[in-house]
Amino acid sequence: MDTPIADYAVVGDCHGAALVARDGSLDWACFGRFDANPRFCRLLNGAPGGSLELRPVSAFTVRRRYLPDTTILQTTFQTSRGRVRLTDFMPVGRAARAGVHDYVNLRAPHWFVRVIEGLGGDVPLRGRYAPTASFGRRACTLENRGDRIDDDAGGALFSSVPWRIDGDSASTGFTVRDHQVEYLVIAADGDAWRPP
Repeated sequence: MDTPIADYAVVGDCHGAALVARDGSLDWACFGRFDANPRFCRLLNGAPGGSLELRPVSAFTVRRRYLPDTTILQTTFQTSRGRVRLTDFMPVGRAARAGVHDYVNLRAPHWFVRVIEGLGGDVPLRGRYAPTASFGRRACTLENRGDRIDDDAGGALFSSVPWRIDGDSASTGFTVRDHQVEYLVIAADGDAWRPP
């Protein structure tokens, strides 16, 4: 793996975690438990481990920050044609009737959410979705179901932009304009997520 561990930022939901590289690549994600079989583990074994990539087509500089007092990560890409921001998080909430300071009874749907927002100009992006199973030993088989892409490990990719399956990965390419907002959600259990 070419990315130093110091270049990763973590987002999580108190049950699982995702590691996001400076270039926006999601190279590690385990849902439900921190020791769960990761959906992406390129961090450990390179390309065969799978990842979710989404970045500008042309050269870019990057700036990252967490929103104050959160694990919500914002990655801003500046290109010669404009700026685009990725906002990454894994939602979490309190169980019904849990107290304000109850940090044990947390509920999480086990999603990774990415919001893509145009901040100026027109920025062409390209993406690749390649989930794996068995700790990266096998690529998932993907199926396009119209509003989502399912994998044979039970997960799904939901997105406001179309993706095309090519073998054991899916790809996309689109241009984000000023004030345009798109999204993608990776759900550990594809049948448990309903788009808004």
